[in-house]
Amino acid sequence: MTNPEHERARALEQHKAGDLEAAEAVYRGLLAANPEDGRTCGLLGLMRLQQGRAPEARELLERACRLVPEEAKHHNNLGNAELALGRPEAADKAFSRAVEGQPGEADFHVNAATAKLACGAHEAAIAGFQRALEIEADNFRAQHNLGSLLSRHNRVAEALPHLEAAAAHSACQAETLVNLASAYDRDNRLDEAEAVLARIPDDAPLPPPIQVFLIILRARHRRRRHDADGALGLLMPLEAHFASGANPELAADFHHELGRAADLAGDSARAFAAFLATKHCLAAADPEAASSSYLTQVRERRRTRPRVATAAARAADPTLAFFVGFPRSGTTLLEAMLDAHPGTLTTAEAGLIGAVEQCLEGAGDDLTEHAGQARKAYFSALAEHFGEVPAGTTVVDKLPLNLSHCRLLDALFPEARLLVALRDPRDVVLSCLMQRFLPNQAMRELDTLDDAVTLYEEVMGLWLEARDALAMPWLEYRYEDLVADPQATLSSILDFLGLDAEADLADYREKAADRGITTPSYLAVQAPINPRAIGRWRAYQGELAPALERLAPFAQAFGYD
Repeated sequence: MTNPEHERARALEQHKAGDLEAAEAVYRGLLAANPEDGRTCGLLGLMRLQQGRAPEARELLERACRLVPEEAKHHNNLGNAELALGRPEAADKAFSRAVEGQPGEADFHVNAATAKLACGAHEAAIAGFQRALEIEADNFRAQHNLGSLLSRHNRVAEALPHLEAAAAHSACQAETLVNLASAYDRDNRLDEAEAVLARIPDDAPLPPPIQVFLIILRARHRRRRHDADGALGLLMPLEAHFASGANPELAADFHHELGRAADLAGDSARAFAAFLATKHCLAAADPEAASSSYLTQVRERRRTRPRVATAAARAADPTLAFFVGFPRSGTTLLEAMLDAHPGTLTTAEAGLIGAVEQCLEGAGDDLTEHAGQARKAYFSALAEHFGEVPAGTTVVDKLPLNLSHCRLLDALFPEARLLVALRDPRDVVLSCLMQRFLPNQAMRELDTLDDAVTLYEEVMGLWLEARDALAMPWLEYRYEDLVADPQATLSSILDFLGLDAEADLADYREKAADRGITTPSYLAVQAPINPRAIGRWRAYQGELAPALERLAPFAQAFGYD
């Protein structure tokens, strides 16, 4: 009598050797003799997956997982079949079972993380790739995927060691080099980016989206070398490729780079249209964020008048300054300077006020009974993010749109200082339209000219209404003054914050590079200060015409001609 174990082993060797016809014949014979043979069912399912017959593979692998649930590899293969069928949630479940069954297998963690990434669970995916590298430090897929994902989230300093390791790996592929060159470019290391790009052959076998991204990347590199014509020459032939609206994230990359190159070339009409197209693509890529209620929330904050009978600071509470303004008012530049001061801790848009909002939900305008708990929630969130604040340190909580919370901050933290960044409203609105923001509800209010102006009117209108009635000390400074005379402007700001104005902040750019900045200003902050962005709106007067009359009162109120 034939031994099924021996037959299966023989078929598996044929399978590994590429003799699929012979192996399949044995697998089928074994299943005909014993339909409950889960291991053979799993092997035939794997073969179907390798043959690109994913529906049959899934059916066979589901049977294998039911028959021998302890076999982690069958759950792993089922996850791969589900991914091939475009079912990332089902793949995630299958890979999770594989990891549970064999937690020491690095590739299972990589596959599980890949499924989580496809589900949009990026932080869970990062954790999964990191776990794979803890198990197997030289795992190429984990190096490549983790580095690429971190870079995608502007965590370039974290991404680079993984991408560099992947590029040095024997399994290195052209796609790895594309991602490494992109990370170097975003880290302002143009020579290294150029060297990596030179390693990618023109005929490199890349998936079509990566091939297109490579063209965009080469164009970006030329634009950053101030070669607008060269960048446009690479980008213009791609316009037809993106006319269908497919792959909105890649289309957003294209339109954004086209806008930047056209801006450099002085073609404001083409640039403006490209920036608006970028926003449209980003909204299509993230429809949930596109249905934003943020403007409604701002209008509600403008209506309310929160008050507290007493909100005395405790001796143990850190010295606190809130740093606010409208997005694209230069807050990231000043935060980088302040972060270099030995007497500060800056929060890098950690969103600590969210803990206060949760605590006060439904509380109404009179917050007297809730003030103590709300303050405790804030300082607990601060400690959770940054640990114990050293004595004598000033916490600079920077989140621009916390400006819409100025009345709440005044009620709860009257001992704090409020630092308000100003910039020419016309440059602010234009810059908001030019940026590719990370997706969230607030930033989705900046997707069209009308929307951006409306949000500006509400936020800055709230500030103008509220500022003279605030009890907390506040100071406005202008971005243009910081650029024109950084030493004098910074000195006045440090005096206002009660910080040593003689501290040496000259190395703020190096510290910013080490820190890793996740806002769209990450490149500008690492470069020497230059005035190119001041008054840029004048080149776009035709495109901004519908908004200029609405912005004029704010320009006058803040001292802009």
